[in-house]
Amino acid sequence: MRFEAEMKLDYRQLLALYTVSEKLFRRRQMLIYRVIFLAVGVWRTWTVAEDILADGMSFERFGYTVIGILFLIAGLIPNVASAAIARMRMVYSGKIQFMDSCLYEVIGNKKVRHNYDKIYALVYYRGYDFLFLDPTASLIVKLDDVPGRDPEELRKFLSEKCEKPYQRV
Repeated sequence: MRFEAEMKLDYRQLLALYTVSEKLFRRRQMLIYRVIFLAVGVWRTWTVAEDILADGMSFERFGYTVIGILFLIAGLIPNVASAAIARMRMVYSGKIQFMDSCLYEVIGNKKVRHNYDKIYALVYYRGYDFLFLDPTASLIVKLDDVPGRDPEELRKFLSEKCEKPYQRV
């Protein structure tokens, strides 16, 4: 079976990727990250607030307040912040060619081969299909949008080739 699926990375896909990755593979890592960022944010905001109440506002204290708030945001909603920052750095569109023996990630003139047996996990979440290469890297496609093909048949094909079950989050 051969087919092709479009990749066009957008903010919603990045947010879904970070969410799925945290739920399935990085829960402990993200918990530590959240605790550290929340602690720094609370500490920074609290100490600056005390200084402002004692001596008034200054440009330096305003800057420290903003830094504290940014740490709080990064601790409370890290996936939203990470997806927004990643989207500013990435412009990513191309296609994935699924062949019988492997798949190819095609971006412009560059073609990268990925063997099915090296796929870490297959995940379906909110209309997106994630082909995780490792816990932090993934190819994102919408198999539901492949013209003339049944998406469940394509997922079954991938599951058999990768020898991994499809996880639905």
